[in-house]
Amino acid sequence: MHPASFISSFKRVISVLVLLALVISGVVFLSRALAITDGPEKNGAFLQDDRQYDVLLFGSSHMVNGIYPMELWKNYGITAYDLGGHGASLAASYWEMRLAVEKHKPKVAVLDVLFAGSDYTEMELGLAHELFDPYPLSRLKIQAVRDIFANKGDRMELLFPLDVYHNRWKELDTEMVERGLAGCMQASPEKGSELRVGTVALERIPLLPETDRLEARTIAMDYIEKFIIFCQENDIIPVLVYIPGQISEEWQRACNTAMALGEALGAKTLNQQYMDLIDFNTDWYDEGRHLNPSGALKATDSLGAFLQDQCGLGSHLQDSAYSAWQEDYRMYVAYLTETMQAQTDPDQFLSLAALECFTVEATISPDFSDQTVLHQLQSLGVTPAIRKDGPDLELIIRDTQGNELVHKCFETETTLTETVDA
Repeated sequence: MHPASFISSFKRVISVLVLLALVISGVVFLSRALAITDGPEKNGAFLQDDRQYDVLLFGSSHMVNGIYPMELWKNYGITAYDLGGHGASLAASYWEMRLAVEKHKPKVAVLDVLFAGSDYTEMELGLAHELFDPYPLSRLKIQAVRDIFANKGDRMELLFPLDVYHNRWKELDTEMVERGLAGCMQASPEKGSELRVGTVALERIPLLPETDRLEARTIAMDYIEKFIIFCQENDIIPVLVYIPGQISEEWQRACNTAMALGEALGAKTLNQQYMDLIDFNTDWYDEGRHLNPSGALKATDSLGAFLQDQCGLGSHLQDSAYSAWQEDYRMYVAYLTETMQAQTDPDQFLSLAALECFTVEATISPDFSDQTVLHQLQSLGVTPAIRKDGPDLELIIRDTQGNELVHKCFETETTLTETVDA
């Protein structure tokens, strides 16, 4: 080849390679910048760090809102991440566990059995994005999506989400550009769990006997079995947990059946539904499917004791190699404090104050009669002082060293309303 022709061909090849690199970089940038951030902000840090986790938590919103990893750290020195997903089918939870274990192999994997009665693998597509978008495209992810979703369009959307996100370019702002350039999300201060702040008092519904079970096996049961067997084959302790919830009799039967299946297969099981953990006046966020912080703290404490006693997990609290977790806990408390300061309803305020990093002082007027607040204070072990002059309700939150973090006052009209942010 003539030298001039060789040089010309070489330049063309280089130009093509540069163009290809720019296109790929552009696609990666847009994928980061335009993506819906719910999933990456919740679980992205789990995929980006190089930590070892004692426990990974899987399941539906029951798990997301019911078990708090940073409370497991504070009270038991256990390192955990909550990878549960809103509306996650048990098939989706099984496959997410497989994907997560490729990044961090835990000592224990915990699965919430709420949807054990379902005869389907699919979940709402938007919620599936939250669950699976943080995981990079891989052979295992393709296998997972193909197994969960039958529709080819749904599969393509989950495997190549840029096709969904491209129409968000008009929304592009500085924060999105920075995210696209950085390629990372702000770490979840809750390690994947999510507070549901508020209080709904409920009447306790009757529970069926634990021996009342489904007659037929469901598709979801197959994935519970797969979850257990995969863990056992990979030297991970499988744990099934039945988190408290106000659910139908049919759902109760399904959860009872799942726990029995777990025991038969050699998994460890923790049936919190029958442990009388929950105060029905103070611990629900909504009509019984989700716990507020007051209830979640009790469920988390129960799981922590179980992991310590039944799974042999020790505490890392005094281990200098885990100093990053101590710093994370300080960030978690700062996040809780900021969240508490933003609340304008006392029941929401007090559901957060139930978390053990806080102490509560309360003063009420002589005729104060809000039963929700009084039940919450009683549950917290707080006897309010009575003062004739001043606001109807005054609340002061302190940290464990006695430092004042939040000070709020409320007056009664038809309902309690914040009047002064003291």
